[in-house]
Amino acid sequence: MSKVQRVSVFRNAIEKIEEAKEKNIILEIPIKDIDNPSFHDRTTVSEADIWHLANNIKLIGLINPVIVRRKNARYERISGFRRIEAIKKLGLDKVNCLVVDADEKMSLLIMLSENIQREDLNPYDEVVSLLQLISVNLELSEDEVKSLLYRIKNYISGNVKELSEDEKDTRELVNGILAKTGKYNFQGFINRMRVLNLNPIIIEAMRTKKLQYSHAVELNKIKDDEILNKLLDEVINNNISKDELINKIKSIRGTTVKANPFNEVTRKLRYFHNLPKEKQSLIETKIKEIYELLEI
Repeated sequence: MSKVQRVSVFRNAIEKIEEAKEKNIILEIPIKDIDNPSFHDRTTVSEADIWHLANNIKLIGLINPVIVRRKNARYERISGFRRIEAIKKLGLDKVNCLVVDADEKMSLLIMLSENIQREDLNPYDEVVSLLQLISVNLELSEDEVKSLLYRIKNYISGNVKELSEDEKDTRELVNGILAKTGKYNFQGFINRMRVLNLNPIIIEAMRTKKLQYSHAVELNKIKDDEILNKLLDEVINNNISKDELINKIKSIRGTTVKANPFNEVTRKLRYFHNLPKEKQSLIETKIKEIYELLEI
């Protein structure tokens, strides 16, 4: 697929929505006739959020219709899970839907483009959604995308001497996709990708309790899960500022025994298989070098 074709894939997803709006293809559809999508919408929604949305709909109505496509004489939801659940809370059995003409890939792109624009999207799901959006546009697996992005990052920092023409094109394509979403530039997104390697306890808190990205990065400095859980509860329940959290972490780390660096490396290697393939390859090379140095 050419560079121009790849860029147009994302643009076409946005145009599909606008086209349906212009044609005013909005129908009131029974909820029982709407199936969940075959692709997986990975965002997390709390019961409180659903009730809050339901109350808003009750007061001012449904501003944005659910987006669906026709499939096998029924309808498949593309986006609008929260809206449908909120409508159910109000005891209603029908919902206004924007009907678009889209295949599987286009449906996924529409879902991602809608999802990424959500103001309440937590930092972890935002990065995952952007990564998936880039993956679909480039027609690469998410692991392949991560490897490419880390390689380009290493090139920028001087750890990789040169990029192929395809890799240079990929950098431009990713910049274009990110610019279209209005979220990050290339370097900003690469930096945000660190959320993918945070402690699972922190990731879960980000997804369900709206933990801020800056707090999450600081909390990840705590390696003892028991201490981490206690501090996490304190951050969430007492609304601790970043500066207060930094001071608390300094105090905790100052009163505990400094971690053995070998133990720390062993701990981090537990997440080895979650890393992109390029990082895995670099780590394997370094381990071989260390092994050779240790040979007597």
